[in-house]
Amino acid sequence: MTAYDFYCILERLTDNTGVEPPDRYEPFLRMARQWRHLHLLKRAGRGHAASGCDGTAAGELALLCPVCPHPKINLPEGFENAAPENQCLYVMTLGLDACFRLKRRLISSEQRDPGLGTGLSYVVEPEPYREYLKTVTDQKEMTTCSGLAALDYANTKFSRGYATTGVVMGVCARHEFVQPNGVGDLQKGERFANTDWVFASILRHLDPCIRKIVLYDIVCQWAVHVIERLKELPPLMRLSMLLQLFRFVIPKMHIRGHTVNCQVRYSLNYVPGSGQTDGEGIERPWANIGGIATSTRVSGPGARHDALDCHWSFWNWLKTVGLPKLLRRRLDMAKEEEVVQKAAFEVFTLEQLKRVSVWQKMVEEYEADGTKPNPYESTEKGLTEAQVRRKLEDEEEEEMKAGKTRVNDVSPCGFVSLGLELEDSQRKIRLQVELKKGGSSESSKESLKQLRRKFTTRLTRFRTLQATYQPSAIQTLTRREVPPEELPEQVPLMLPSALPPHLQISPGCMPGLADIENTLREAQCRAALVRLRNQLHIKARPCQILG
Repeated sequence: MTAYDFYCILERLTDNTGVEPPDRYEPFLRMARQWRHLHLLKRAGRGHAASGCDGTAAGELALLCPVCPHPKINLPEGFENAAPENQCLYVMTLGLDACFRLKRRLISSEQRDPGLGTGLSYVVEPEPYREYLKTVTDQKEMTTCSGLAALDYANTKFSRGYATTGVVMGVCARHEFVQPNGVGDLQKGERFANTDWVFASILRHLDPCIRKIVLYDIVCQWAVHVIERLKELPPLMRLSMLLQLFRFVIPKMHIRGHTVNCQVRYSLNYVPGSGQTDGEGIERPWANIGGIATSTRVSGPGARHDALDCHWSFWNWLKTVGLPKLLRRRLDMAKEEEVVQKAAFEVFTLEQLKRVSVWQKMVEEYEADGTKPNPYESTEKGLTEAQVRRKLEDEEEEEMKAGKTRVNDVSPCGFVSLGLELEDSQRKIRLQVELKKGGSSESSKESLKQLRRKFTTRLTRFRTLQATYQPSAIQTLTRREVPPEELPEQVPLMLPSALPPHLQISPGCMPGLADIENTLREAQCRAALVRLRNQLHIKARPCQILG
């Protein structure tokens, strides 16, 4: 319910005679805003502080997660020197993400509408943040590793008419508490500069000795130079990170949209102490806050920040009162899962007893030093198609140096490669035909014509070379009865493997041509298996979620 609807109800309950009462809507909004701010101060006990409300520090009104590690609050003395098997107890998980629903139009200004408590709870301090962003130009660091929406928004053009295009936020990924000074406005997409400031702002409130797991859906791009960028922040936020205490990973659902290399390097499953955290806790507060997006979109900057702070404070309070039930449920699940996993682990260990010591050493070395070979990474054996071509071309050059005469400017390897490329073009054309069945537009039909025209041009060149390298194929094609409505994608190419064995030898076919084709096809199969495995990995997670 919006404030206006609530006010109208109060107005009708007060006087429903139809006579127009005095308009108290604006005073009601100011009163509600002041009431929210006073309650934030009251809940933080600022009335009992010697410095009073004016002495409130940045982020001091935020409600902290009571079960995340906080030295001198819920951690024992000397936790930094805990045994390796107990260090997982003192790990902080931070989730970062951006939401593009929380926009704000070009309405009002900081001078006309300052926040009553901006910077005192969840939103970052406005003035230093604004001054910092003035010094940051467009960043060119983002690449196309991930197919997720964050990269599409990286340099978005959907910012016209908006002073704010969204927010970037940090939460504790296990319990989903919004962090003190952990929210910053976005001006143009999900730039690294905004995330850097919010990340550094969160770290100011955390003990530097605590180990941290940082989750972000584009961490494979953002974390590459994050340490260098944090060192260049203004003095208020500048900090020096000890890399050994940080692990940068991608949440478990989002990682399926990344390349295999990212899935291996930034998987949460391979991080000691991560447990069964899915890392997607940052997504859940967005569903809760989305309801006020339409109201805050037309608010001034101060009113918007005050409203968001109030809602996130209530969100953190709901999480606080729900923690006992949540932790008990997770404990019961962990006990049940421990029995299953322990039994499976023991059976697997017995069956692979000879390899266990080697595997264990590899895992321990990798966990101690991330630069060591990753034991979880699947290896690819054999040469790639490009490497095979290069090898065959080198062999042909050696034969020419030895006195062998080349029958054509195009080498045998080049001829077979052209045939395989044409075969791939036919597959793509057939796929386009299937996709465009049933209501294709004129532009798509024209595109299909261009594909067929291009294929026909290349096929003519291939037939010329085929007359030199495969005369038996040309003879077979000449005797073939051509269907009257045969399309380019249906034309047989007659590569060496398509000929009978007695026609794959001289004089019907150049010797060794079938072997070249076989070698190139094996390389193609290896590459196809890698792509297939990647697609299966991508599909696996949705199948697990949907059951």
